Amino acid sequence: MTYRILGLMFVIMHWMHTATSQERIGTAIDNYTPVNGMLLNPSVIADQRPWLDIHLAGFGFYLQSNTMYFENSTLRSPGSIGDRMFRTDRDQNWIQVDALAMLPSASISLGKNAFGFHVAGRAVANSKRLPTEALKNIAGEEVSDQFTGQREMTRARIKGGGWAEVGFSYARMIYNFDRDLITVGGTLKRYVGLGHGAFTARDAELAVADTSSTFITANGIGAYTPIAFNAGGGWGLSIGVTYKKMLGDVTHYTPHGRAERCVTIPYRYKLSVALADIGYIRYRKDAQISRYNTGQDATDLVNSLQFSGFSSTDDLSFENRAYTTTAPWALTAQFDYNYGQGIFFNALLVQRIARASGLWAERANMLAVTPRFERKVFTLGVPISLINYSVPQLGVFFRVSGLSIGTENVLSYIIRRDMYPADIYVHFRIPFNRSRKCKTSDNTPGAGFRFRDLFKWHNPSIEDCPSW
Repeated sequence: MTYRILGLMFVIMHWMHTATSQERIGTAIDNYTPVNGMLLNPSVIADQRPWLDIHLAGFGFYLQSNTMYFENSTLRSPGSIGDRMFRTDRDQNWIQVDALAMLPSASISLGKNAFGFHVAGRAVANSKRLPTEALKNIAGEEVSDQFTGQREMTRARIKGGGWAEVGFSYARMIYNFDRDLITVGGTLKRYVGLGHGAFTARDAELAVADTSSTFITANGIGAYTPIAFNAGGGWGLSIGVTYKKMLGDVTHYTPHGRAERCVTIPYRYKLSVALADIGYIRYRKDAQISRYNTGQDATDLVNSLQFSGFSSTDDLSFENRAYTTTAPWALTAQFDYNYGQGIFFNALLVQRIARASGLWAERANMLAVTPRFERKVFTLGVPISLINYSVPQLGVFFRVSGLSIGTENVLSYIIRRDMYPADIYVHFRIPFNRSRKCKTSDNTPGAGFRFRDLFKWHNPSIEDCPSW
């Protein structure tokens, strides 16, 4: 009997050719894209800049590795992407793949309350600590003679999975006095599993040949659910809080209320903290799992690292039964400072919360700082990020009214070189910046917009009121 443990192997190795974003920094921090922001912290939709944000569609793809790269390539000309290569001088190899497709979603501000929902498909896959030779075997490539022999592995793993989710968000202003404002929010999510695979080895010894890698000893766990709609199901929750130091008195403040001329009071700075994707998926449809501890020759175990599947042996003892994985939990924190005249500075932290021996794919850690220029109809930012706290990269994003486009690594599009990261994200929305209770001509998206408004330094808001 053949067990195909890693449809994720197909997912990872296929997406290595097509994937292009990790946290989509631009849409996560822009005050005029609250639907995207609530994915990291649902409390941001309370006191959101647009009264109603209708997100029509969006996607983002991200690939990053410190081991695998495309030789002499640039995304400016996809046809010029060179051969896939692997470095052999890395002791801590890792590969990260992240994909997001967002369907129609929305958020709306109703007084001190805000409501939102989103529909999305997501996929995450990662590999860590696997020897480069094993990665080349997985990719179906030959290993040169000088790299054959035995390799030891500790806490090695390769994991991946896809799921659809529907989330409902609620946020509220819980404190507003003088110039202090606090909002809290939560998102309840329903997950629908679309397939999963994982292979972990707490410790193992690998014999590397030219086209195969054979385990001599291994101690760990393998799990697999074939790709199918509703392969599993589960629930998740994101909760967050945001503190803002406002530029005006908010004691009697109601966002988009007539007392504020139907706009929102800007902040001097804000601090947000959240726990994202706290949840689980239980896989049932044709799910298989094995806990193995081999102290002798386990030649068939090599199939776990190849497309051919996991061959049944006494060492593996696979069981056809359901198993549970956690979602890609993360702690997020954000600091945003408003210098005035549309100039902002943002710092964003995403720290994964996951066990190396767990079955779910791990999202990448990220630390980013981003200066940006932000107005109602235009935003431009330049994020500088550290992925897994080790790989620095320079990105760029912009928004014109409802269209947002960005990348975390702009050099992949500019310079032809050995390319490690590759990503892009695009989102399209219809923003309604004033509530329907405000009977003005600015009630429709883009109303009265002129190209020169992109460079307009004076933006009507509460900041323009006299200080007396």
